[in-house]
Amino acid sequence: MSNIHTPHKEIAWVDAHGGSTADWQCSSTYARGAGSMDGWSACLLLNNGRSADLSKHIDLDNGHTLMLNIALAGEHPKTKGTPIRWGSTLKVGEGRYVRAYGYSTGVPEALESIASYQHESRQIGSMTWWLESDGGWISWLGGMSMQARLVAAAPGDPAYWHFETCGNAPWLEEAALLASMRLA
Repeated sequence: MSNIHTPHKEIAWVDAHGGSTADWQCSSTYARGAGSMDGWSACLLLNNGRSADLSKHIDLDNGHTLMLNIALAGEHPKTKGTPIRWGSTLKVGEGRYVRAYGYSTGVPEALESIASYQHESRQIGSMTWWLESDGGWISWLGGMSMQARLVAAAPGDPAYWHFETCGNAPWLEEAALLASMRLA
C-alpha cells in the first residue's frame, strides 16, 4: 500500500507546478524543504488562505546575504504562461539591497533560474554600481542612494541616462549640500 502525499494547502501550488513538497517537514506555522528544495521554507497560516511564498537566505563569503523568493505570480504573468515569480535580493550593506526577478513556467524552472542568476556589478570610479532586473543601476554614497536608467527617446532622438539621488540628512545644510551635488 503506497502513501499518497497531500501537500499543505498553502504550499500545494508547489506540487501543482512541478515541484514536490512530499519530503517537507510541516508544523502548524512553518514548512521546511528537503531534497532538491533543501534550505527553502514557508511561513504557514499567516497568509489568510492565500498561497505561502517560499524563501531561502544564503550568507555569502563576502559578507553579503542572498535572499531568494519563489511565489505564485500575479494575473498578468499567468496569462502569458509564466505562473511562477522568482526573486533574488542581494543585501550588500545595511539598508542596501539589489533586486532582480523573473518569471517561470514551473517550480523546477524557477529553481534553475534563481540558482544560475548572478547579480552583476560594475566599478565606476571608486563606486560599485549594481544592475537590477528592470535594467537600472543602483549605488550608494553614504546614506544616499543613486539610480541610473537608460531611457529610449522618441524616434530620431538619442537615448539618454536618467539619474536620481535620494537620501536623508539630519540637518538642512547637509541636505542642501547633498542635493546640490549635481551642480558641482
